[in-house]
Amino acid sequence: EIAALPLRAPTAYHLWRRAIGIFRVKASRERVARLNVLGFGGGVSELFLMLARHEGHRAIFCSGSPERRKHLAEQGIEGTEANVTADMLRL
Repeated sequence: EIAALPLRAPTAYHLWRRAIGIFRVKASRERVARLNVLGFGGGVSELFLMLARHEGHRAIFCSGSPERRKHLAEQGIEGTEANVTADMLRL
C-alpha cells in the first residue's frame, strides 16, 4: 500500500486540479459552489475523492471492497447507497 502512494498521490492530485480547472471554465464558483464528485474503485479514486471532500465538495464512492467503503465513510465520503436526486444533478 505505501509503495503505491508515490504514484497514487501525484496522479490523483493532477487529475483533481485538471478536472476542477476545466469545470470552473464552464461553471463559476458563484454558480456552482459545491460539486458532486463520483469515484470508482481503486486507490487513485480514493485520494481523488479525499481531495474533493477536503475542498468541501460532496464525494461519492462507487464499488471497492467493504473495508475501503467503510474507511471512506468514516472520512465523510458517501457510498453509492445515497439516492441521487434532480437537485444533485442540476448545475
